[in-house]
Amino acid sequence: MFVLALIFVILFAVFVTVDIFRPVIQEWMTSRFVQSAQSYVKPALKKHFLGIEADDLYIVSRSFQKMVQIELYREIQNFLKGKDVIRSGAIESQFHSNRLNDCLMDSRREFMPLKYNEVDIGEEKPIRCLNNVLYLWYEGSVPMALLLIEDGSQQVQMLYVDIAVPKNCQAGPEIEQIMKRLEEAIKGCESYKRKIISFESSSLNFGASETQIKVHHLRQVEREQLILPEKTIDLLERNLLHFVEKRQLLKERGLPTKKGLLFFGPPGTGKTHTLHYIIGQLKKEYTTFLITAEQVEHLGMYCQLARLVEPAIIILEDVDIIARSRGRVSEPALNKLLNEMDGLKEDSDLIFLLTTNRPDNLEEAIRNRPGRIDQAIEFPKPDKTGRIKLAQLYACGIELADAEAEAIANRTEGASAAFIKELLRRSAQFLLERDEKSLKFDTADWENALKEMLTGSSFGVLQLGEEDRFIL
Repeated sequence: MFVLALIFVILFAVFVTVDIFRPVIQEWMTSRFVQSAQSYVKPALKKHFLGIEADDLYIVSRSFQKMVQIELYREIQNFLKGKDVIRSGAIESQFHSNRLNDCLMDSRREFMPLKYNEVDIGEEKPIRCLNNVLYLWYEGSVPMALLLIEDGSQQVQMLYVDIAVPKNCQAGPEIEQIMKRLEEAIKGCESYKRKIISFESSSLNFGASETQIKVHHLRQVEREQLILPEKTIDLLERNLLHFVEKRQLLKERGLPTKKGLLFFGPPGTGKTHTLHYIIGQLKKEYTTFLITAEQVEHLGMYCQLARLVEPAIIILEDVDIIARSRGRVSEPALNKLLNEMDGLKEDSDLIFLLTTNRPDNLEEAIRNRPGRIDQAIEFPKPDKTGRIKLAQLYACGIELADAEAEAIANRTEGASAAFIKELLRRSAQFLLERDEKSLKFDTADWENALKEMLTGSSFGVLQLGEEDRFIL
């Protein structure tokens, strides 16, 4: 037993010793047995900087959100175009931290083959970018290094730029000028201007997630496809389209150009449909950001990018989920929204468009505060005239006689625009089942569709009212 215990103690001591001195052993093995020590980052940096230690380097760092990676990478390439770059290589990304200091201190990091990321900007071809890349070059006789590295350890992916020169070369001002050049390049963020954008999270290993920009292509909604009361349309045009036309004149006179609007009304009354119309009308000038209530945690990212690309529209649907009266929901999300809206400069070319099905639940600080919400616009359920127009619109080219459209309107009092749209889609299915070659609705087509939609109406869609009409 004594012998076994002694062997165990010796093995444990060896294991601990090897673990403690692992970096030293690995560096010695690398220097002795690896054919090209230049495949490792640390010796390449030591050689480039003539053997000086990390403490003798002057390093300047800046952080950037990953959403500006295209502009950042392009400007780095433009800057290096006229330089004599003696080496560039990707840095192995398996380590928790890969900053320039870490590369100078840790001998385990290797150069890897360059790997490009393809970034979708909503155009025919994606943009190719590099990150996790190190550049070594000489500015005259001065050795310089630039590291562009991604840090995915945070919820919001960040990019870091580290630039290093020897302390004794007095090149600090030159580095600051390079950083200023990079900061200027990301202003405007041209890659995403006049696009429709949201942030999407994708799952990575070990339960982590990565937030990426997604560019959307929405259907075009024309003016004649807005089936709304004239009062609603007038408010929309005055507070959005006409406001945008006069925005520059307002700014020149020192008047605020930021704006907030609230669309409210029952579900299915055309709020989202109208948003598509507005986006289409302003897309040649405005960048649009689409935010769901679940994505409000990224609101700061949205607003930061919106300020870069302004003029911009920030759309937050179902805002009542996060902006109910205080005490009914967790307040951090509401406070974040209020802070972002209050934090905008008066001359910001940003428009907040919020939608809700439950305006009575909204926090007073949202709905009764000019400067946050300047105009609330109601989207009511369509009246009889509106329901006739909706039936004709959603017939989608199939002939619907005026008498049939009026009969549909009489039978669907209290229905939403979304209900009428689904009714006509189902009517078309009954039409095709009856006669695939027919291009005209019969009464039986929409009546069968209506009966089918009302099956189980006690669950809450429509109910049978007086005079055989269906009401909510």
